[in-house]
Amino acid sequence: MPQPRSQSSEYRIRDWVVSTTKSTIPSMQQTDAFSAELGIPIPEMTFLESEVAVEDARSGFKLSFNTRDALRGVSKENELRVSYAEHWASRRWVQPHESSTIQPSQPWDWTYSTAFSGRSSSTRDTDAQALAHSWTPVDTADEIIPLDKLSDTSHPILFYDDVQLYDDELGDNGQVGLNVKIRVMPFAWFILQRLFLRVDKVLFRMYDVRVYCDLEEGVVRRECTGWESGWDALKRCLPPSADNIIHDDTIIQATLRTMDKYGAKENCTQWKGLGCVKEVCRLR
Repeated sequence: MPQPRSQSSEYRIRDWVVSTTKSTIPSMQQTDAFSAELGIPIPEMTFLESEVAVEDARSGFKLSFNTRDALRGVSKENELRVSYAEHWASRRWVQPHESSTIQPSQPWDWTYSTAFSGRSSSTRDTDAQALAHSWTPVDTADEIIPLDKLSDTSHPILFYDDVQLYDDELGDNGQVGLNVKIRVMPFAWFILQRLFLRVDKVLFRMYDVRVYCDLEEGVVRRECTGWESGWDALKRCLPPSADNIIHDDTIIQATLRTMDKYGAKENCTQWKGLGCVKEVCRLR
């Protein structure tokens, strides 16, 4: 029997509808069509119709994390070329006889890094409603998402899903992946979208989008944070005998988040996703 093209789930709590879609790899025709639209090749493992969405029936607010919009955020310029063309050429861990679709001279961002933070829209489709659902920056060093409540295991998780949007091994020169996790608790829902990039012997990059909504507040809180480190700088923050964990994504991601503590943060590029942005959207 033919496999289904996608798998969808839905959960309702109060005025909110939470939905997830996990799609399969697109056909060659779909791949070519979307690549032509983007103007660049798409990642080798692209789940083109995958999505995580939340919608408030009361206000008409909708927030979607989906593959197509995420890939539209990939730069048409090669952002590693300026900083690392010489470094790459001198190391050349891809041997001359080996073929690779990834080269530092590509005119587009072959790392598929995106600072996509979700697509906001209104089901009411009026100018006034769209304006009401705009995001307002929050200038504070304090956390705007209550991590203590989210880490409290006494609260049951009513719904959970983990959706991969895309993944690529970068021509055997590393790996990049974008996935979205969502969980619903009796008092709130929480979304984490994470981009994680490893370019072997060159750099690590991570971009997290955290979105939280307390069901009593009518306020959606979003925090977008990007980190980046050169390969050697991050490696110095690991135990000397830990060469085998340099490819352990969980450890590397945790280390990236604490690079400032080690005083060893070395940015490799001026990628637009670096730093932290906090904002809120008031629904009513």
